[in-house]
Amino acid sequence: MDWLEKNLQCIENENELDYYKLYEFVKDWKAEKERYFIDTAKDGSTILGVHGEEKKIMLNSTYKPVQEAEKFAKKVQLTDNSIIAFMGLGNGIIVKELAGQLNEEALLLIYEPSKELFAFVMQHFDMSEILGDKRIKIFVKGINEQYFDLVLNYNINNVNIGVTVLETHPKYKELFSEEFDVFSQQYKDCRNSALVNLKTIMDRQTIMGCNAIVNVAYLVYSKVAADFIGAFPDDMPAILVSGGPSLDKNYEILKQAKGKALIIAVDRTAQYLLDRDIIPDMFCSLDYSKSIKLFQDERLKEIPFLYMSDLSHIVLNTLGIKNLIFGTSSLKFHNWLISEYGKQSVDLPIGGSVATLGYSFAKMAGFKHLILVGQDLALTGGENYAGGMVSGVAGIDEYGTMEVPGNVEDTVITRGDYYVYLKWFEQAVKEARESGMEVINATEGGARINGTKIMTLQEAVEQYCQESYDVESVFQGIETLTAKEKIEDVKALLRKKGEELPKLKKKAKDAAEMARRCGILSERGDYGKEFKEKNKSLSQTTALFDESAVASLLSSYAEGLLVEEDLDLYVTKDDNQEEMIRLYHKMEKNYQYIYEKADDVMLFYDGMLETIDEVGG
Repeated sequence: MDWLEKNLQCIENENELDYYKLYEFVKDWKAEKERYFIDTAKDGSTILGVHGEEKKIMLNSTYKPVQEAEKFAKKVQLTDNSIIAFMGLGNGIIVKELAGQLNEEALLLIYEPSKELFAFVMQHFDMSEILGDKRIKIFVKGINEQYFDLVLNYNINNVNIGVTVLETHPKYKELFSEEFDVFSQQYKDCRNSALVNLKTIMDRQTIMGCNAIVNVAYLVYSKVAADFIGAFPDDMPAILVSGGPSLDKNYEILKQAKGKALIIAVDRTAQYLLDRDIIPDMFCSLDYSKSIKLFQDERLKEIPFLYMSDLSHIVLNTLGIKNLIFGTSSLKFHNWLISEYGKQSVDLPIGGSVATLGYSFAKMAGFKHLILVGQDLALTGGENYAGGMVSGVAGIDEYGTMEVPGNVEDTVITRGDYYVYLKWFEQAVKEARESGMEVINATEGGARINGTKIMTLQEAVEQYCQESYDVESVFQGIETLTAKEKIEDVKALLRKKGEELPKLKKKAKDAAEMARRCGILSERGDYGKEFKEKNKSLSQTTALFDESAVASLLSSYAEGLLVEEDLDLYVTKDDNQEEMIRLYHKMEKNYQYIYEKADDVMLFYDGMLETIDEVGG
């Protein structure tokens, strides 16, 4: 059967990682000579071969190719959620077997060193199952190989380093030895980079955990994002202003939209607009270590400010409490406090950049039309930001650059981190369409965001920004979490809640010892009375930590800091007894770390209680 049309349709349906280039190459490819061939195995299976310089090289077993592929796949040390860097697509038999061992969270990155072999396989084998599997990404040398580093870098983190795997198709080392050396070095470099970054991750989590506690002092004076759901007029548009280089072209037009749309600026862009006599209606930030220089203009204190729970508390201290809007938190503690005062928490999807926070707020609030400005996601003229600013050069060096379709130009140059945000926006825009929100891309430059309606900012303002609105009254109509005259009641509530911390500290210490003992008993195979009693107590402690609002502060502070030199703690075992031992060992380390860091959390908590009066002025 001729599988080319079916395979091409699968490739055409994929809109990322430059699959369109794979489509174009395969569609037009014609073999110059018959280097590759198909044959039939003893069991009737169709197999793939290569004419070598001296002999034929078969890429599958000539007897039972599927069974041999099963054996090979079982030898690869995989967990359910492994990240596999695999060289050699072949005719897909081995890849299918590897994929069969993985769950939906896994990732299988296939590097094919021969574009001619890739095209031949597309013409002669049914690859639709592989091409349609969202867990499998294909990178072909000479076509889209530059994405391999990018995807691997952004998927390896402190939790899953231990489950990354490097492997190759059995015959590919012989056929493509030089390519394998380069491929394996790329993998090792990515993994080593992740290992080096672990210390940074650990330090960051400590700071974020500290901020999450200290910022409770600001939360009590803040408005809550969920209160803005449906608060704005139905036909009112929103404009999200990011700081991409193209903003220099059209920022003046924003003056026409003032009072006719909700103008949301990201943190860096707020100052840019103020310097040009444009006052945004609100601005936002989420970075735990954002430079304080961006927030020192006194005019910013008068503008509603949307923030995340772990934003730098120094930023909040600089801005003051007059116009704070609490965005979202993953911690039970913040959500508990909000619910205590009859308000609703909201989960704002965050894609890692401040622009994604502003976007999620607009979607949550219920805007039917959202206009993007300055959302370049590209290096226009070699610059990162409007105003001629260049920064983040390390990001270019670390993640590389690539061409992507342009919003105005045919193609533009972007870098790895921008590409990740681009994909986030494309998925978000797709979901927005399904919920009835139209996203207009009035960024006059930069990368194309698939699914958006492309217009100039002037066109967008003329079409959508016609009516006048009292934007300020909307913000004034939303009450803060608590009134100033009730702050003493808030402090009493928080003080009482904080009394749980010493008790949880002791629980963590006891749990660490119980987990250690259960691990020892598991090694002995002793699952008698002592094991059952300690295991029951451990389950109760785990349930307590899962349910307790205060415990979430402890867990957050410790999260990301539990990476051990022995990464095997994070790699599941096939053997049931070994897996049980691993889990108890990991649980022991987890509770031990929480116990050791509990005093820090209590210190921050007490400081937060004292800060409430200070920030309230």
